[in-house]
Amino acid sequence: MVENVEVAVDGIWHAAHMAAPLGEFAWRAWSWDWNATTGAHELACRATDAAGNVQPLEQPWNHQGMGNNMVQTVAVVVR
Repeated sequence: MVENVEVAVDGIWHAAHMAAPLGEFAWRAWSWDWNATTGAHELACRATDAAGNVQPLEQPWNHQGMGNNMVQTVAVVVR
């Protein structure tokens, strides 16, 4: 179960607000308010589970190249 979510803007991580869990296997809503500044930014988010496992920043590939769970980034431009 996801316990925490963090959001990064330009590599700086911030804690997101977690909604109450709806069930052990249900998706869990989260949100984070961003006071965006003009310019180019890189956004990312990562989750931490109840056992303390955090999504990796680099993918530890297995032999078949499956199991991609790494943090994904998105480039945005605020105008």
